Amino acid sequence: MKKELIKSIKEWGFIVLIALVISIIISQFVQVVTVSGQSMKNTLNDSDKLVMSKIAYKNHKPKYKDIVIIQRKDKLIVKRVIGEPGDKVEIIDNKVYINGNELIENYINEDDKMNNCPEIKVTLNDDEIFVMGDNRNHSLDSRDSRVGVINYKKDVVGKIVFRVFPMSHLDV
Repeated sequence: MKKELIKSIKEWGFIVLIALVISIIISQFVQVVTVSGQSMKNTLNDSDKLVMSKIAYKNHKPKYKDIVIIQRKDKLIVKRVIGEPGDKVEIIDNKVYINGNELIENYINEDDKMNNCPEIKVTLNDDEIFVMGDNRNHSLDSRDSRVGVINYKKDVVGKIVFRVFPMSHLDV
């Protein structure tokens, strides 16, 4: 009886140890984050739970349409990549142009298009991206000097891989 108890404790201890090691390894690569605010509405909503890859940009640059998590002072913000490193970004008459081509942005609602946006012309360095929220009239993003262009090597924490809550909207 005593041998069986010791054997059972060893087996459970081994299982717990393996689970702990796997958990530590996974936490080095992914993290669950929560959306705060309405700047990405209707793509993402307040309190949505997202899985973020912490290593997505270790060997790759952010791409147009990626949804990224950015460290700003003491909080994380979620935005969409509009301009990639090296791009020329222009906003003229509330329309976004990348390298001279107007963006067709089917991920924002017609009602969420920009109103009265100041004219912007910026060429991004090799380590910079231009980000905007999908809810353009209610987003603090690269159009505002308080955020500006983002140094993705320093300020991007990760890339959103998928949404885990609410379950009815698992894609991003």
